[in-house]
Amino acid sequence: MITTKKNLSEQFLQVYDLHVDQIWRYIKAKVAHPQDAEDLTSEVFLRAYKAWDRFNPDKASVRTWLFTITHRVVIDWLRKKGDVTVDIQEVQVTDSSETPEEEAVKRDLINCLSRNLRRLGHREVEALSLRFGSDLTSREIGTLLGLNEGTTKMMIHRTIKKLREWCL
Repeated sequence: MITTKKNLSEQFLQVYDLHVDQIWRYIKAKVAHPQDAEDLTSEVFLRAYKAWDRFNPDKASVRTWLFTITHRVVIDWLRKKGDVTVDIQEVQVTDSSETPEEEAVKRDLINCLSRNLRRLGHREVEALSLRFGSDLTSREIGTLLGLNEGTTKMMIHRTIKKLREWCL
C-alpha cells in the first residue's frame, strides 16, 4: 500500500482525537494556567505531526511516544519559565452527594497530600502523575522515566505507601 501525505494526515488526526484530552490533562497538572496547557498541547501535537513519518510502533505504542514528546515539551517549558507547579488544592473535589463532613475529610486529605507531595522526589511525583493523572501503565511510565517495568511498579507502590503513612 502506498502511503500518501493525505493518509498520514488522516491517521494522525485519529491519533490526535484519541489522545488530545489525556495529553492536555497531563500538561494541565504540570502548569498553572489553562492557556499555557493549551499552547503546550498544541506544541506536542505539532512536534508529533512533524515526526509522524518516523514513528516506529515496534519501539513504543503511540501513547508512549506521545507522552515522551509531551514530557520533553513540558520539561523544556518549565526550564524556560522556572519551576511552575500546580497546587493540588486547586483541584475540584466536591461531589453534590457528599455530606459537609465528607467534604471536610476529603479537603483535609488533599491538604495533607499537597504538603507531603513536596517531600517526594521529582521522579516519584512524575510517576504518580503519569499513573493516576494520565492512566499510563507501569511499562509506559518506565519507558518515559528510563526505568524498567518492575522498578516502576515498585516505586509507585512505595510512594503510595509513604503517602498513606503520612496522611492516613
